[in-house]
Amino acid sequence: MPGTEYFKKNAKHTLKPRWGSAIAVVTVGLSVTILLTVLEQLVGLFFDLMPSEEALLESGGLMEFYERLFDRWQQVALYIGVSALFLLLGVIVRAPVSRGVQRYFWGVTAGGPETVGTVFDFFSSFRMYLRAVIMDLLIFLRLLLQAIILFLPCVVLIAFSPETGDYRVLVLLLGYLMGIGAAVAMIPAVLRYYMAGYILVNDNEISPTGAIKKSVKMTKGTKGSYFILLLSFIGWWLLCIFVLPVMYVLPYIEAARAHYAHFVMQQYAKKNMPADGRTQIIVY
Repeated sequence: MPGTEYFKKNAKHTLKPRWGSAIAVVTVGLSVTILLTVLEQLVGLFFDLMPSEEALLESGGLMEFYERLFDRWQQVALYIGVSALFLLLGVIVRAPVSRGVQRYFWGVTAGGPETVGTVFDFFSSFRMYLRAVIMDLLIFLRLLLQAIILFLPCVVLIAFSPETGDYRVLVLLLGYLMGIGAAVAMIPAVLRYYMAGYILVNDNEISPTGAIKKSVKMTKGTKGSYFILLLSFIGWWLLCIFVLPVMYVLPYIEAARAHYAHFVMQQYAKKNMPADGRTQIIVY
């Protein structure tokens, strides 16, 4: 497996003649996320659903705050409903755009003549749109189930720690340590799906379930190096606090990820070469 610099160098080479279109593509994807976030915040403010810092300070602590909040069960129910609605809205709107962004970078890193319009490819037909949404929903549900299993014990410990008397601090510490362990355990669970989007944009016939299953197989033995590739961009992400560098960082990362995905798919195809000796690598 080549080092991270190999994929980052190729990303820069790919973007050199097409920075303008790459920036436009990631701007579309970023705009959707920002718009949904702003709408959710506005709805929360309009219905007075957002917990305020003043209310938290007046209540005396986090547990006391939630005890007071649960007395207002109608507001809590509405808050949960609005959050769930925007979560679902985020999937059904963001999923096809995200796949379009991936298709653009998958294409340009393969030498294809992609245009900014590629970002809307998964809106071109209901079937394409549905494939993108269903795949993201299935991945979300899988990760949600695993998160519940992993985080439930630590949440229970923390929630009931006030009832443990003199052992409260010890129980709280154990709960937080279990939470950290659960978060670490979620990393490989998330990473096993990093190829699913590229598989879907690369093969117009594969089903969302098929793309997920293939991603799980394809990412075996590559999750660690992919995680290291992502970590190598930490410095660039820190620069994004100045906002403007985002327009450079996002295309750079997307191009590097796409080059990595090409490499993984090619290696997988070689390992699973048919008996006739011909590889079946599809390049979009």
